[in-house]
Amino acid sequence: MCRRGFTLIELLVVISIIALLIALLLPALSAARQNTRQVQCLANQRQIAAALVTYTVDHEGWLPPKQVPRDNGEVDFPTVFGWLGKRGSMGVYVNIPANVRHLNRYILGVTPGPESEVLPALCPNDDGGQTGGVSLYERVGTSYSSSHNGGLLDLSEAGDNLGSRNIDALAKPAELVAGIEHGGHFAAWGAPPGTGVFVGATQTWWHMERDQFTTCFADGHAALITIPEAMFNGDTHLRGDNYLFDERE
Repeated sequence: MCRRGFTLIELLVVISIIALLIALLLPALSAARQNTRQVQCLANQRQIAAALVTYTVDHEGWLPPKQVPRDNGEVDFPTVFGWLGKRGSMGVYVNIPANVRHLNRYILGVTPGPESEVLPALCPNDDGGQTGGVSLYERVGTSYSSSHNGGLLDLSEAGDNLGSRNIDALAKPAELVAGIEHGGHFAAWGAPPGTGVFVGATQTWWHMERDQFTTCFADGHAALITIPEAMFNGDTHLRGDNYLFDERE
């Protein structure tokens, strides 16, 4: 019996169907991948939040300070990127190793070595695509910043602008941003980009939803919060749709 093969038209139809299926599936696969990365980023924040609580217990309620030691003999350096992470590769962060960052030993369970990697400090989407080709984790040692330019500073007791706050002094710890992924920190600090010390700064969104950021709060919980893009052009005392950035009225 003679067996007939596919005609050219039939092959083209099959190829077209396969191409259509791929085109339909790729966005779904990409969305699933992004969702997985966001879940991992939030898991990182939960570890950071738990470490923050343990730190405050060990330090009579005081939150970590803004300044961190340097291993080159110079004075401690004030930075919002000093709470956790590894040694950075640029600027002053070359001299801020993993073993002096305040939360690392609480996150890892042991005091890390100076050159240790601290993977909970790395957002899965921090791949350098929005930070000049080099991830923030590689640049400064961490993908996450503390809100030390805002609610975590006790300015009344810190003439040098470096003071930390005590958890007992916070009116609403569950509503005070303690740490947030890069991009959301402008709002957490209480000022939009392009104003004051943030002139020239640009907002970055790492995850699928442009206005969502993984965040840890001073009471030790973590959440994915919404900061509408429009808020970055408004009042410096910013508030979210579903939470307060700090306890100020």
